[in-house]
Amino acid sequence: MTTTTKVIAFDCDGVLFDSQHANTVYYNHLLAHFGKPAMTTEQSTYVHMSTGDEAIAFLFNNPKIIEQVQSYRRTLDYQRFIKHMQIEPSLKNLLGKIHPSYKTAIATNRQPPCQSPTPLSLTYCFYLMKCRQLSYRFTHQAFRPKPVC
Repeated sequence: MTTTTKVIAFDCDGVLFDSQHANTVYYNHLLAHFGKPAMTTEQSTYVHMSTGDEAIAFLFNNPKIIEQVQSYRRTLDYQRFIKHMQIEPSLKNLLGKIHPSYKTAIATNRQPPCQSPTPLSLTYCFYLMKCRQLSYRFTHQAFRPKPVC
């Protein structure tokens, strides 16, 4: 990297974390809330590769229900699903190598309101999170990495 590089931004899903199981738990929660059966393996594969809006349209396939589902999911705190995310195996090692030389950020296409998709054990490893149109600075403005990163 060049000496002008100051921040390295990571995508969340599939880069920092394997989120397929968390997505399955999340969408199964939505389905159960609206009285629908859990996803099949094929449905789980599709929603994992699609946007939230595409996944909802695919799973519910009824415009009247889709708006209700969208309203309900905007009220959900995704933090309860984070425990189902798996940290990518070499992430901590990579973060340890690039800190403190570079600040790190998370860029995600999650829809607002989005909280940090980062498990608490890694939150302090990131300086900024950008999700769709919003940006959040983590509370540790003076970046001081902990031993894990």
